[in-house]
Amino acid sequence: MCRDFIPIVRKNELLEKALEEASGNGLGYDLGNLRNWQIFVNHQRFLPTANRGDISNFSEHEPRLLNHLVEWMREKLKDESFNEWIGRLRSARHAGLREREVQQMDRRREEVRKWIDKPKKADVVDPSDIADLPRLDPDESIPMKAPRSEQELFYLYGLLSGRHRMPLHVLEYNARIGVDAIASVAPNAQQLIIPKTALARVEFKFEVVPDTSLDHFFKAIDAVVCWRVSKPGRVFEQTAGETTGQLQKRKKSVLTPALDTYEIEYPEDGKMRVIPVLEVSVLFPKLRSKKT
Repeated sequence: MCRDFIPIVRKNELLEKALEEASGNGLGYDLGNLRNWQIFVNHQRFLPTANRGDISNFSEHEPRLLNHLVEWMREKLKDESFNEWIGRLRSARHAGLREREVQQMDRRREEVRKWIDKPKKADVVDPSDIADLPRLDPDESIPMKAPRSEQELFYLYGLLSGRHRMPLHVLEYNARIGVDAIASVAPNAQQLIIPKTALARVEFKFEVVPDTSLDHFFKAIDAVVCWRVSKPGRVFEQTAGETTGQLQKRKKSVLTPALDTYEIEYPEDGKMRVIPVLEVSVLFPKLRSKKT
């Protein structure tokens, strides 16, 4: 038996606070996985609970412990070898996440390709082939509120795809696994994505804003569909990804009408790769003139 036995209690929230304060949040969300950090704290004034499974007076010592942790981490962050270790850790983690997402999207794209190639498809639905509902007249109005979210944008894009030939036709959508959608590229939009592809990996965003993240790796995206772009600037991949891209106006649109107003240019395998950004609001010039 040990008279001074102190239980080991995990305090991840304390470690997170210390990391954020010490680095000014400069370590980034990519190191939010705390399994890379193990810090043990003991104090003679800790009082175990009656069952000795926790510490009853931890809260009164927490501010002082936090200050000690922050000071220690700030000193460590001045050490070149420590920062090199962080850099290696970040690079290794990003490389693994990037390849995983690219592989996920490759699998999804291949599944769609196999579905297209099936001679007989039992799970096909064709919205244009409904016998029991009256068709809209070509000039019939279907007004709705302008999108205020990514979900509303996707709904609007679906309506547009039902009435017009859109450059990207969504065949599969899954916002839980990787990039949002797999879409077929229309015959008149073959110049949109380079190198050419019959099936594009498409990310939907309500608004593309500089100094924010697309929440996915650039390598896993072929095109971005948004309601609007706020302005040119730098954008990040997958939260605090190492790679940054330049969000810029396209010199020349390849679509008619010119939905591909912007593009994201970033380095990939020693070359510059371009991801076209399509602004759906271009189709509503009266609304754009009001800067809604």
